[in-house]
This record gives sequence, C-alpha cells and structure tokens, in this order.
Amino acid sequence: TAITGDVDLRGHLRDVEGLWAKLEACRVKGVRTVVMPRSSYEGVDRSGWPQELRDYADRVVRGVTHVAEVLELSIEGASWTGRRRILWERRGEYATAGVRPSPRD
Repeated sequence: TAITGDVDLRGHLRDVEGLWAKLEACRVKGVRTVVMPRSSYEGVDRSGWPQELRDYADRVVRGVTHVAEVLELSIEGASWTGRRRILWERRGEYATAGVRPSPRD
C-alpha cells in the first residue's frame, strides 16, 4: 500500500500534485493499493496518460476524503474510534465531533 496526501487539522485530505510520477513509481514497484485524496484523482485529466498507466490507476487507486478512511484502508479490519472523538459516516462523508468525557474519565 502506498499513501500520498496532505491532512489538515480536522483530518480532511487536501489535493496533491504529481500523480503521474507517483503512480508510475508505484506501478514499477508493483504496489497493489494506492491511497490518495479523492479530489486529486478525480480532478486530474488522464487523457494524456499512457493507456497502461490509466488501466493501472483505475485498478489500484482508492480515493479518500478523511484520515479515518486512510486508516481503515491501511490497517486491515480497523474501525477508527477514539476515546474523546467519535468518527461516523453520514451521507457518505466522514465527520468528527468532540465528545464530553464521562465522569469516569
């Protein structure tokens, strides 16, 4: 698994550049899963890419929008939850919310 991207303070992924070079390096090395920001991959014009690279990218790229999705894809069987933070899926997007600690904490 190869992971590329930039994470903001709220856990959302920001766009990255240089996808052609990153994907070509992953293809040469035989990487089977590439995790990257969904907006970066969907927003790039792939018409100028070699057909072999386009086919590889369509097969291995997993576009994500939040760091929780990265963790779930990276760690087999993981479901990301924290003691004072809860991550949940709503309308296909991840959101975070602070949770007040119980008196036991």
